[in-house]
Formats: sequence, structure tokens, C-alpha cells
Amino acid sequence: MPITHPPASRGPRILLMVALAAAVFFLAPPALRQFTAYFHLPLAGSFDLGTLNVPVLAAVQFFAAVSMAYVPWRFLFPGLYGYVRDCMEGKLFENLTADLLGQLPAPTEWNTQAQTQISAERRRISQFQFTIRCVRFLFSLLPFFVFLVLATSMVSSSLTVVPH
Repeated sequence: MPITHPPASRGPRILLMVALAAAVFFLAPPALRQFTAYFHLPLAGSFDLGTLNVPVLAAVQFFAAVSMAYVPWRFLFPGLYGYVRDCMEGKLFENLTADLLGQLPAPTEWNTQAQTQISAERRRISQFQFTIRCVRFLFSLLPFFVFLVLATSMVSSSLTVVPH
């Protein structure tokens, strides 16, 4: 029997991404200043240190918003999260591939038309089941999208606050 390991928690990974993005955000300007001073590069030009810091700020904002949306979705809606995880692992297509791809059984001479009709009906039923699964999948992602919009607006407003 092979040794199986429990799945790793994604919480520490998300915190690591946010910490890494924040570290790059705070350490990039001094590193760029040292780089330009060491190589005697002119600071006046098309790329200012503030301009180069914008992508790093965007990365911090992105990782913060995703982690702020993921955590409530994961813990407030564990059933929806489990369904989305199962769908992403391939259970969305489970038991439907043969009927959806139209793999017909070998026809016999005496009942070809009936088998064709039965296969066509099976395919329609499979298409309907697949549509229902896709709609369920999208509805399961809906709370994550709502949390993502809220988190993005919160992070954007907190980064644009100007003190008096």
C-alpha cells in the first residue's frame, strides 16, 4: 500500500505569498536605489523608482484581495468550497464523457434506428446533466466572486486613503 500524505493546507501558502509581496514592495525601492548608484545610472528617465514600484503595489493588492476573499469563502461555505474542489479535480465530467462524446454502441442490423434514437436521447440527457453541473459550479463560485469584489474595494480604498 503506498504511503499517502494529507493534503497541505493552503492557508500558510497564501500568507507566504502576501508576506513575499509585502517584502518585495518595501525592499524594492532601496534595492533599486543601490542598483542605480552602484552602476552610475541616471535616475532621470522614462522609469522612475515610483513607476517601478507600481507593479509591486499591484501584486500586494492582488494577493491581499485574493487571500481576503479565499479565507471567508473557504470557512463560511465549506460545502460550496468542497464542490468546487471536486469539480476542479475532474468530477464535473464524471460518468458523462462516453455519452457526451457520442460513442455509440455497435449497431445491429435489425435495430439500428432504435439504437440511434436511444443513443441520441442518452446524449441529450448527458448534455442536460452537464449543464446542471456547470451551473452548480458557477453558483458555488458566486460567494467567492462576491468576497473578491468586496476585498478588492476594501484594499483599494485602504491604499488610497490620504491622511489630513
